[in-house]
Amino acid sequence: MLDRDLDRWVDAGLIVRGEADAIHDFEQHRLEEALAAVAVPADVAGDRPRRRVPVVAEALGYLGGTLGIAGIAVMVGRRWMHMGEGTRLLVTGVAATLLVVAGGFVREHADPALLRLRSFAWAVATAIAAVLGGTFTHDVLDATDSRSVVLGGAVLVTALSGALWFGRHLPVQEGTMAAGALVGTGVGMSLIASSTVSGATLWVVSLLVATVGLRRITTDPWVLTATGSVGAIAAGLMVSNDRTGPGLLLASMTALGVLAIGIGTAFTLPRFERVLLMVVGGFGFLQVAPATIVHFADRAGVLTGGTIWLGGTLLLMTPVLLGRSRTPVLLQVSGGVALVAGAAITGAQSVAVATTLGLITAVALLAVGTTPGYVLMSLFGCIGLLVNVPWAIQHFFPGEGRVPLLISMCGLVLVGVAVLLTRMGGRFRRELRS
Repeated sequence: MLDRDLDRWVDAGLIVRGEADAIHDFEQHRLEEALAAVAVPADVAGDRPRRRVPVVAEALGYLGGTLGIAGIAVMVGRRWMHMGEGTRLLVTGVAATLLVVAGGFVREHADPALLRLRSFAWAVATAIAAVLGGTFTHDVLDATDSRSVVLGGAVLVTALSGALWFGRHLPVQEGTMAAGALVGTGVGMSLIASSTVSGATLWVVSLLVATVGLRRITTDPWVLTATGSVGAIAAGLMVSNDRTGPGLLLASMTALGVLAIGIGTAFTLPRFERVLLMVVGGFGFLQVAPATIVHFADRAGVLTGGTIWLGGTLLLMTPVLLGRSRTPVLLQVSGGVALVAGAAITGAQSVAVATTLGLITAVALLAVGTTPGYVLMSLFGCIGLLVNVPWAIQHFFPGEGRVPLLISMCGLVLVGVAVLLTRMGGRFRRELRS
């Protein structure tokens, strides 16, 4: 292509042949330099491990190994109670040691599948080590409390996983080490303190673990971020065993915080880690929120509903405050549900507050729905009107005379909603596709 252009320019008298040759040599030299810059050296390419084990064969191997281990575990379990203390310790200790040694002899650089095989073997060894630690605590140390047995297993899991993970790129071992440390912290504190103190301690430690992951200090930061997040939510539930209200509230707020970190832009996290945090936070909130709402609504409906209403407002506003052009659809749905439901929950204590707040919220959502990118809010505004207009009429206009008014207002609201949704049909299609 360049040669043809140069010949055409020479024929047109724009340049002379000597200039054309100089341009050709210059461009050819640049092309050779660019190719040399992106080429992979032969020694580097030769050292890179290539997949030799097919994925199907690897999956079948793990499945067969898991079934074999499960069968051996069942056979040992049937005879476990009839074994002596020394035999139990010997069986678990030898099994864990053999798996650790076998994993150490795996040449993980030859194939990526071998690295996963080493991690799998050491994970099984860690599970057996947990049994060994619990058995030693129960049989040798004569600990009858189940928490002491769990603590013994957690300590050994943490120590073994840390030793296997140190200096290596092994996410499974990093995760079992963090999980063992968190379990040991929670169970150990419960032996010497109340559920409130032990749960609060576990929450702080879990927060530190998650922070280490967020600051990208370890080899696989997402492991500590996810493990610390799960531990923090569990810590709130631990507090709820002693103080139900504060514990459930702590767990709910922690789950929302994890969800916010996954969605917000304050941390430059990989997409996989964001999705993982959103799953952990969302699932945790769905598990904790119903119990929290029921507990507080029975005692303080206005406070509970108001808190949920404020939470919905934060869900809608936080991404914008963090610098995003608009709130993601998932948060719009969650925020809209929280706003409408929060206003309704206040009715457990005061119908007047519920209907008034509900109508104000519905009108505000309709107004927000007129702005670009927030058409979903108009849908929640319509739902709020459909719920709160009849409810308000029933409350503020008692007696049989309210029936015609109720019917008329419901009809007008339905017509208005139908007209509004019809006019916004194009916006729904455009904004939800984008």
